[in-house]
Amino acid sequence: MEPLYCKTPLIQSRRMSERLGADVYLKMEFLQPSGSFKNRGIGTLCKYHKEQGAPLLVSSSGGNAGLAAAYSARILKLPIKVVVPESTPEQMRHLIQKEGAELIVHGKVWSEADALARAACKELGGAYISPYNHPEIWEGNATLVQEILDEGVVPDAVVMAVGGGGLFSGVADGLWQAGLRQCRLIACETEGAPKFRRAIEAGAPVTLDSVQSFATSLAAPRIADQAFFWTKKMHVDSVVVSESQAAQAAIAFLEQERILVETSCGAALSIGERGLIEPGLFKRIVIVVCGGKCISVKKLREIAEITGVPSEL
Repeated sequence: MEPLYCKTPLIQSRRMSERLGADVYLKMEFLQPSGSFKNRGIGTLCKYHKEQGAPLLVSSSGGNAGLAAAYSARILKLPIKVVVPESTPEQMRHLIQKEGAELIVHGKVWSEADALARAACKELGGAYISPYNHPEIWEGNATLVQEILDEGVVPDAVVMAVGGGGLFSGVADGLWQAGLRQCRLIACETEGAPKFRRAIEAGAPVTLDSVQSFATSLAAPRIADQAFFWTKKMHVDSVVVSESQAAQAAIAFLEQERILVETSCGAALSIGERGLIEPGLFKRIVIVVCGGKCISVKKLREIAEITGVPSEL
């Protein structure tokens, strides 16, 4: 059987290390089978439901989680319905269908697609595959922490982009279980979708009235309760970057490393590409290069033009 997820390289970036005055390592999650870290958590959740005897899987994500769910269902030989909103790009719809999933387009926004997916689960007796909010997802995402430690790297800071909080919850849990409870978590999001920052300010998760960000993978309107829980147990820094900073980081990463990632990933890469933390503050920093398939050079060029980022793409 093909793997549901794979071990990814941990590579030191000399450019970012010099800029931040620390050993900066990149966890290359874009090399997962479906192109993002989502394979870890979503794959673990799909496997759990198969072991529980689920006859059918239903996912409501039109982004990387939906693609990871479709991939996992194919590997596990389970039928799956993926409900996506009308805003889902044709490229992503095509990739999901290529994995053998039944694609259903419903609603203008994710919440409407999600409501239909949940109703379908009840009607058909299927298992609901959340994009980020399930203990099995967090457990799957925690595996990348052990991979980092297996490379002999003990970070004192981990940088990641935050959407719904599935990656954040998994990394926090992995660090906690490894005894690295003083490691600082740097959660990055864009100005158009700052639900994590709003939760910290309010002292509880809040639902944003609207989300307007080119970093569509970060567009969840509310952070998972579990992600907020970790802000009370570990050292967490919230970093909010502009849309142009996220785009600029993604462009710089493409130009310097020849690697194409979403601007959602660019939110985290901004730390290294733009030097958004004080140089010398940490000794060893790991940046999770979460990846993402909702991007192309053409799309990145369009975002650069809209946000006013100079580029030769």
